[in-house]
Amino acid sequence: MATIDLGKPSDTQARFLSEEHRYVAFGGARGGGKSWAVRCKAVIFAMVYPGIIQTIVRRTYPELDANHIKPFKAMLSPEVYSYNDSKKTLRFSNGSEILFRYCSNDGDLDRFQGTETDILYIDEATQFSEYQFGVLNATVRGTNGFPKRTYLTCNPGGIGHSWVKRLFVDKQYQGSEIADNYVFIPSRVTDNYALMQNDSEYVQQLMELPERLRKAWLEGSWEIIDGLYFDEYDYAVHTIDDIDTSGEGWNYYCSLDYGLDMLAAYVYACDSNRQVYVIREFYKNGLVVKDAAEAVRQLISGLPIKTIYAPPDLWNTSSQTGKSIADGFAASGIGLVKTSNNVQTGSLYVKELLQVRLCEDGNKRPRLQIVRKACPNLIRCLSQILVDEKDPTVYAKEPHELTHSIDALRYFAIQWWMPGKAPIPADAQKQKWTESMWEDYRNASSQEKIYLRKKWGNPN
Repeated sequence: MATIDLGKPSDTQARFLSEEHRYVAFGGARGGGKSWAVRCKAVIFAMVYPGIIQTIVRRTYPELDANHIKPFKAMLSPEVYSYNDSKKTLRFSNGSEILFRYCSNDGDLDRFQGTETDILYIDEATQFSEYQFGVLNATVRGTNGFPKRTYLTCNPGGIGHSWVKRLFVDKQYQGSEIADNYVFIPSRVTDNYALMQNDSEYVQQLMELPERLRKAWLEGSWEIIDGLYFDEYDYAVHTIDDIDTSGEGWNYYCSLDYGLDMLAAYVYACDSNRQVYVIREFYKNGLVVKDAAEAVRQLISGLPIKTIYAPPDLWNTSSQTGKSIADGFAASGIGLVKTSNNVQTGSLYVKELLQVRLCEDGNKRPRLQIVRKACPNLIRCLSQILVDEKDPTVYAKEPHELTHSIDALRYFAIQWWMPGKAPIPADAQKQKWTESMWEDYRNASSQEKIYLRKKWGNPN
């Protein structure tokens, strides 16, 4: 058997190379030596298990070529492997193979149908949605006796931030997910000996980034992401342990976002000072209309709900039955009231609810607070949803799973504000850009441009 000198790993890289859990995530900060560790892990498996099939996935082919294909060719001697460019496959002399694949969108997933692999590497996993992860992970199968593992490298941020954080950082599992199958190995740039020796200025470059990017890319923080839409949100300020609503003067409302992909419904308790508390949550997918209506009935049980707000699309009639989803709810005894689906205006109303202001009792607090144990999904989504890259006045539609709770809250918020108390419309907030503002914008990164558009309005 040929001998391959892979070099000396750092302590965190060595831990990654020795891990045997079903799912392993490696990363956190930028520059932690993740790609090198993936290549070494793949070579070790290929040499130890003749005939094993491994697949490395990146978002685009150019990334695959620059980060893995070319480095593999430089790492391995010609007598050890051969590379088939048309099939994008590296084959070892003992019959093991490494397949290089990309997935830039959901349409690319069709190319993975029928694919079987023993080991899957998803490089920069936070660039993939949870749906894409699920489809890619389904390719890890077979009855050949080889290990079946999925390895992920990742940095905070991106469309996959929430599901990676849920599984590997927060360790919140659902359905058939088994806690013991998952392990996270944090890595920082200071762990990467080679980078520190050859590019010592890289750390300084990370230190000069805007605060949110610096915390994510240098410190590996999963709690702070650049480009958050609700940057007003603060867990310590906007969540409470509980609220006593047993006295007089309380009004109760409900709002919901419904589809087969998710029913997200919330109950709001509002006092005489127009302070809003989110006190109940229902969050579940796969419910037909009758079951969804029953879930809402149980959610509002025991409370004198004044109104249940829902989006206009629930009043669209079926060409087959002539009835709408709203009709289905009504038939089950749940009357819905149509609210506005203006995303831009509704988003501003939610942000206004989150603003901290001086209250009637002399204390400062936001108009909206959330009961922690009752509404975990609303809290999670508020803290993770990003700015839409094409329109900084609204929140991103991907990952779609984060939008259901926010949409439901938006339907309530847009109805809650009395005339004259509404936020200033987005168009009125824009200002004429000066030459210095244009210069800052032209020199900004893509993430910084999002921040500047939020701050100054769209360029004009």
